[in-house]
Amino acid sequence: MKKRIKKILSAASICMLCCSCISTAQSRKHHLLSGYDNEIKGYNQEALAEYKKAVEKEPDNDTAWTNLGNVYSKTGEKDKAIEAYKKAISINEKYPEAMNNLACIYIDNKENLDEAINLSEKSISLNPESIWCYYDTLGWAYFKKAEHEKALENINKAISLCPQTENEFLATAHYHSALIQFESGNKEDALNHYDKALRLSNDSTLKSIIEMNVKLLTRKPNKGGNDEKTNP
Repeated sequence: MKKRIKKILSAASICMLCCSCISTAQSRKHHLLSGYDNEIKGYNQEALAEYKKAVEKEPDNDTAWTNLGNVYSKTGEKDKAIEAYKKAISINEKYPEAMNNLACIYIDNKENLDEAINLSEKSISLNPESIWCYYDTLGWAYFKKAEHEKALENINKAISLCPQTENEFLATAHYHSALIQFESGNKEDALNHYDKALRLSNDSTLKSIIEMNVKLLTRKPNKGGNDEKTNP
């Protein structure tokens, strides 16, 4: 009878342990999903709170750390975003999303550009399915280094490889190409890419920027003929 009781208790303990594991896993998943739900709705502070809970419960979750970095980037907390992305990469050295997003922060702040290029190239080699996104990042890094030929080469790859359904990405890539073409002295090519970006995008902010740049590019010279070159 004692042996039977021990077996029953043992079975009960295992059952409780399994239930506990399921509950913990569900809790981690809940925080991650809740964080993502808040993030896409634009509730950044709520998203941060959920992602923080997710990494507290599961410190080795590379996705949670990357998502946390994404929101920190949106709220302008650059250093915290960099720290979160680096944490994700330390957990998973083959995580292209974290590498690409870290590269984007470096590029936007015009710092560690060689490292940004290195991270972008690794992302390209690791994730062929989203390779077009990473070519755009790589091209933009070269643009920030004023290496316009390499910048255009990679932006053009991004445009040619991107699925035609990805309108907003294509719009951004054409916008990037327009800026590079302008800096390279190719005004007509710049206007052509701006036109394509305007046709593709539904982003009011991007469209406003492009429309302003087009006005600068198409305005008539001053009467004296000394219209200064303006970077749109």
